[in-house]
Amino acid sequence: MPIAPFNLTLYDQLILHGGCRASTLIKRLVHRVSLHFLGNACETVQGISSLLQVNTQMVFKWRKRYSVHDFKGFYDSPRLSQHRKLNRGDVKIYEHTVHQVPIQALHWSISLTRTCWGGVLASASAEECVKFEAATAHYVKITNNPYFFENVCGIVGLYLNALVLSVDEKTQFQTFDRTHPNLQLKPGQVERHTYDYEQHSTTSLYADLNILTDEVIGRVTQRHHALEFLDVLRQIDWEAPQDLQLYVILDSNSSHNTSEVKAWLAKNPRFKVHFTPTSASWLNEVDKWFGQLDRRELYRGNLTSVGESKSGIKKCIKVHNEKLANPFRWNKTTAHDCIIGMGKFALNR
Repeated sequence: MPIAPFNLTLYDQLILHGGCRASTLIKRLVHRVSLHFLGNACETVQGISSLLQVNTQMVFKWRKRYSVHDFKGFYDSPRLSQHRKLNRGDVKIYEHTVHQVPIQALHWSISLTRTCWGGVLASASAEECVKFEAATAHYVKITNNPYFFENVCGIVGLYLNALVLSVDEKTQFQTFDRTHPNLQLKPGQVERHTYDYEQHSTTSLYADLNILTDEVIGRVTQRHHALEFLDVLRQIDWEAPQDLQLYVILDSNSSHNTSEVKAWLAKNPRFKVHFTPTSASWLNEVDKWFGQLDRRELYRGNLTSVGESKSGIKKCIKVHNEKLANPFRWNKTTAHDCIIGMGKFALNR
C-alpha cells in the first residue's frame, strides 16, 4: 500500500543526502536515511522493504523515530548497561585501601583485602571491586620541569625536520648464569627457566640510535663515567659524515654535564646537544631500542661470563643493523599533541 509522503524540506534533503555520501557513515544509518528518501518519493512499504531488504515494521519504526526525534532518531536509543555489582560499602572499602597502606605489608593484594575486610566483604567482592574500578599503577611520571614545554617543542621539532642521534646508556647489565638451561616448548607448555642463578658481573652499554635509519652504534664498557661518554662522542664523530651537523638528544645524566664533556663539545661545534626534561625519558627514542634488546637478547639469556655478555650485545646490534632496522614512527606530529596527552593524563590521575 502507498505510504504517506514524508514531506522532507529541502534543507533536510540536503543534510540527509550529504550524510549518505559520507564514507565514515555506518551501513545501518545509510539504510535508515535511504528509507526516508524513498518514503519522500511516495514509494510503497513493500517497495521500500524489498529495495533495502528490511521488513515493513522497520519502515514504520524509523519513520516514527524521525518524526519524533528529527535527525537524532536515526541513532539507536541508549541501552541499559550492566547492573552495578558492588554496593556502597564495598566501594568505600576500596577507596580506603587506595589511600592507606596495610599494616601487614607495603601494598594491598586481593587476599590481604579479604583478610582485613573479611567480615564486611563478600567472598568475591575484593576481586570484583578491583576489576570494577580498573585499578592499575601509573606507568608515566609527570615531570615538574618548568621548561618542559620549550624542551618538548625543541625535541619534537628535531624528530620531524633534522638528522637526529638519540644517545643514552643502559647501565648494570647483569650477567646471569642459570643453574639449568631453559626448558623447551612443548604442546600446552610455554618455555620456562629456573629462577636461581649465579651472577658473575655487570656491564654497561652506550648506544647511539640514528632516528632516520634506525641503525645503532654501540659501545660496551665496564663503567659509565664521563670518559666513557667522551669515547662514544668521538666514535660518533668518526663514523658520521663530516659535512653533516649532528643533533644529539641526551638525558640529564651527571656524566653528560661534566667540564670535560662541555669542553669537548665547545671544540666540536657541529654537535648540537638537546637534553630531555626531567622525568621525560620517553622523548628519547633509544630507550625503546633498549627495550627490544632486553626482550631479544638478555631476558632469556644464559650468560656464563662478562665476555659472553659483551659478545651477545654486539651480535644483537649487528643483526639489528643488518636485518631488523626499521625506523620508529613518531606518532606525535607536533609538540602540542604531546602536551595535550600529558595534560589528559594529569587530569585523570
